[in-house]
Amino acid sequence: MYELYAYKAEPHKPAVKIRQLTMKREWMDAATYHCYPLTYANQFGYGLYFEEDIVFSWDGDKRNPAIATVGKKHVWSGRPEGTVSFETNLVFKTEPNVSILTLPVLNQPIQGADVISSIVSSSFFTGSFPIVWKLSIPNKEYLIPAGQPIACILPISISQFQDSNINVYEKEYPGYRLH
Repeated sequence: MYELYAYKAEPHKPAVKIRQLTMKREWMDAATYHCYPLTYANQFGYGLYFEEDIVFSWDGDKRNPAIATVGKKHVWSGRPEGTVSFETNLVFKTEPNVSILTLPVLNQPIQGADVISSIVSSSFFTGSFPIVWKLSIPNKEYLIPAGQPIACILPISISQFQDSNINVYEKEYPGYRLH
């Protein structure tokens, strides 16, 4: 188990909120929830969200940033290359050798945008935590409803992956049966 501590970078400004992800996804119907591996994966990690709607668009020119029209205080407009950066206003701290993996919310696609995955060493990084999306549809009005996670975070230890191996065998697994 990891202990993760979050502090406001600037106490007078709003910050992104954090909550454990739920199994619910808009696109799933009742039968889909019978798939245990899928519903378990949906709950994996912590969602970062804002308490108000955010609306922005990007004109398709990689030299120009996305421009927010609603929730402007949560969007940093200085990032070009067809990306948009969210102002989380949170600084995370952990024990040594623990990092935070940022990734898309599992099984929650975003039309025209992808969360840029990153790993931040939260034991010594002291800046406001970055969340970035790569946009692919120009002149689209992107709406993030209040409460919808913009990304997923997971505390991990990269050192646990060092010297790992995956062993692949060219023979059948004992006891394997087709259903």
